[in-house]
Amino acid sequence: LIKNKEQKIPNIFHFVYGFKKQDKEFELYKYLAIKSAIRINKPLKSYFHYFYEPFGKYWDKIKPYLTLEHVNPPSEIYGNTLYHYAHQADIIRLQKLNKYGGIYLDIDTICLRSFQDLLNYDFVIGIQGNKDNQEIYGLCNAVMLSKPNSPFILKWIDSYTSFRSKGRDNYWDEHSVLMPLKLSYQFPNEVKILENSSFYNPLWNNIHDILFNTQINNDEYKHLIEKNYCIHLWDTYTNDYLSKLDEETIMNQNTIYNIFTRKFIKNEISILMLTY
Repeated sequence: LIKNKEQKIPNIFHFVYGFKKQDKEFELYKYLAIKSAIRINKPLKSYFHYFYEPFGKYWDKIKPYLTLEHVNPPSEIYGNTLYHYAHQADIIRLQKLNKYGGIYLDIDTICLRSFQDLLNYDFVIGIQGNKDNQEIYGLCNAVMLSKPNSPFILKWIDSYTSFRSKGRDNYWDEHSVLMPLKLSYQFPNEVKILENSSFYNPLWNNIHDILFNTQINNDEYKHLIEKNYCIHLWDTYTNDYLSKLDEETIMNQNTIYNIFTRKFIKNEISILMLTY
């Protein structure tokens, strides 16, 4: 893929959230996902596409930095019913990226460095490895960068004519992870593929040992700092841990995740705490 000098992807962020009813407060780790993206990338605009608006103190803190866009979750695509809110969100993220261009991030991410050097491509996506990260499983839609009206996104949306998942079944990630890989083999000139360490290292099966472990492995830390633009936190597998996280734990307990996120809390914590 030829990388042009001029920037094609606008420095605009997109978050898609709240397709199911909000029954608990917006959590700290979600606030940190948005805060880190904004602080590190200094976007022109950060869209928050939602159906049910979140609530709680962390939502109140981050809301002023966001451009809220209310969306109606699609109930079907090309006549195929969308049974699960996750699949509805998959469609919305592609449509919004196609319309505005920019950078889409799942709300269970943490940014480590700027995406600036990726903005010259038409469309950027990262490899999701298999369990031991030795082979390509697919291309994951949790982090994507695109220019407006990208040919790759249009083909991806059109692929939903064959959508058949009814929720968490065998076809759960067919269109969100396997389909883009298939399309990338057919249209290699329309997509820039990044190695798995750009967004999807560690994987869900060892994320607790690497990110949330108080026995820090320095090699893992260095590897993440050198390779990752951001880290996807695999919320489905880590929610028990992440949803209980508070500021005090992040400031006082040394895990790689806590070390990465401290700077996004620090400026709001008393001097006393920092001295301590």
